[in-house]
Amino acid sequence: MKTKMLVSDLSFQKGAGNKNFELRVRDILQMKNSGASLNQRIIEAWINETLKDAEHLDIPGVILKPLHKQPMNRYQIDRLFLHSSGVSIESIDRIFRGLFVYSIGFYEMILRCVQHAKNKYSIMSSLWKVFQILLEYCCKSNY
Repeated sequence: MKTKMLVSDLSFQKGAGNKNFELRVRDILQMKNSGASLNQRIIEAWINETLKDAEHLDIPGVILKPLHKQPMNRYQIDRLFLHSSGVSIESIDRIFRGLFVYSIGFYEMILRCVQHAKNKYSIMSSLWKVFQILLEYCCKSNY
């Protein structure tokens, strides 16, 4: 039987800045494998925490200001902004699930596929770079 988990139930929520991406992914995968379903608040919290972690990685295009706003607000992808822009609640939920599922899913798949490879970290890095290029190409716009 699937159960809904609350945001406070996730260990990555408390002190998430101290846990790296891999540990947060592990926590979420353990929840997924236990049959628990994730609600939208958990997914949004995960996106915000991951974007916060990315602020310190010197990734081009990372928006750091204003500091008092959550990352999703800075990128103007928060629920309120999207809905006031005409995106339906169902579509917003689908978008957030997509960000969550495709990023973790691709990460998990790569990790499993190269786990026994020599130079697995350089292979993973190259695959992530190619994935990023493909995403940029699919967008084909100057944002």
